[in-house]
Amino acid sequence: MNEPRFLIDPYKDWVAKEGIPVHEGFGLDLLDLDVAPWPRLEANGAFAHLTGRGDFIDMQIVEIPPGGKTAPQRHLYEEVVYVLAGRGSTSVESPSGERHSFEWHTGSLFAIPLNGSYRHYNGSGTEPARIVAVTDLFVLADGTMHAHMSEMPVGTYKKGHRHGADFHVFAVTGEGYSLYWWEGETELRRFDWKHGCVFAPADRLFHQHFNVSAEPARYLAIAFGGLRYPTLADKRATFMGMDVSVKEGGRQIEYEDEDPRIRRIYEDELRKRGIPSRMDAVFQPA
Repeated sequence: MNEPRFLIDPYKDWVAKEGIPVHEGFGLDLLDLDVAPWPRLEANGAFAHLTGRGDFIDMQIVEIPPGGKTAPQRHLYEEVVYVLAGRGSTSVESPSGERHSFEWHTGSLFAIPLNGSYRHYNGSGTEPARIVAVTDLFVLADGTMHAHMSEMPVGTYKKGHRHGADFHVFAVTGEGYSLYWWEGETELRRFDWKHGCVFAPADRLFHQHFNVSAEPARYLAIAFGGLRYPTLADKRATFMGMDVSVKEGGRQIEYEDEDPRIRRIYEDELRKRGIPSRMDAVFQPA
């Protein structure tokens, strides 16, 4: 007789039954992760669970062999796809029977319509194509996800800020690092990133992004809830307070209020690379 089970996580049960690798961490290089045959998709795949993924978002890596294609898929949850490497196309059939197809390549971003039947094709006969899908599989709803992109000019960095969990941040161009810390602690932890890397800050974890490359650094954030449909009270507070100082009840640390070590660490990093800082044009410390 089986023992009764309590506090069951149906999602984790489902993941275990899929039989593909599960990678975990604060941040990961998605181009380096191992994948394995995924019968459901007739391609190779893996799950990536980040520390700050929250309760509503999951991330699935799919690698399509040269000249290959995935099995047809259809589901009642939203899916935003970012192309990590390779080129190919996707065909979609809507519930009403309309058919569409489009091509993609490294750096492309697209979303799968809810309840649409779709299939991905690798356009290369010699190289695999690797994509990552961020989904709200837990929710089974429409209009609950959003994506936004931000770019840091050469020699600059973003203001420190915090928000709720599940913001998955993908490095698109350039190289850099992000510092992260909990309120009240003095240790500044660091995650270095380049194209292919992703990280997800945990709930209310302060973090800050820095460009150390000789080109603008661009990153993509995909998360549950958006400006149009925040869905949760915390998401609403995040979007209303993203440009408001923490001193005024917002989510952002102004440059004049940041830990002085942050500027010194950044400018030391730029000197090592022979890149001039442009932060004096943004803010000059007292």
